[in-house]
Amino acid sequence: MKKSITALLCAAILMTSLSGCGAKTAHDSYKEIYKRYNDIQSFSATVEITADNRQTQNVYLAEQYYKAPDKFAMTVLQPQSVSGSGYVFEGGKVLVKSGFGHGEEFEGLSVSERSSVAISDFFAEYYKSEETFIQTDGKLAGDTTCMTCFLPGKNERRYMQSLWIDNKTYLPLKMITYDIKENPVVTVVFKEFERNCEIDQQKFE
Repeated sequence: MKKSITALLCAAILMTSLSGCGAKTAHDSYKEIYKRYNDIQSFSATVEITADNRQTQNVYLAEQYYKAPDKFAMTVLQPQSVSGSGYVFEGGKVLVKSGFGHGEEFEGLSVSERSSVAISDFFAEYYKSEETFIQTDGKLAGDTTCMTCFLPGKNERRYMQSLWIDNKTYLPLKMITYDIKENPVVTVVFKEFERNCEIDQQKFE
């Protein structure tokens, strides 16, 4: 009888151990996200951007391109009325494009809209900030990982930012910038995303 009980206990322990083997934890997901995005060299993305300015809500479809260390371009595709407009960052220069073939270049200009839409800026701030936190949805690591950080400067309109990552593909799903009252100000939904890809230099001209 004692041998039977001992055998059952051993079997139960073995099954429990085996069922835990290979199970992904929240820590595993976080480590993989860090490996993929901490030193990202380039990306291209198609995004849907929703901008709330207290009175109105505007939705845009846009293309984004990034190349390390500091090249970032965004061009609006829709709505048609502003198609082709956007801006290009390179070093300390910003080229603002009108969409009508006209562009104006500025130096020493910091455009806060970039940090609200560029995933590369989010990770740069997240990994250097002391005010960050992480949570997962669902069981074990869950379906998504949500990373949150406070933005520099304590701007009341751009106070905090959260990014959701798919735990299966490790692709970004959405990024939201909140005001100081935690109301969404800018929401970026990633339709397509490719990491560490070749980017044509013309995208930054």
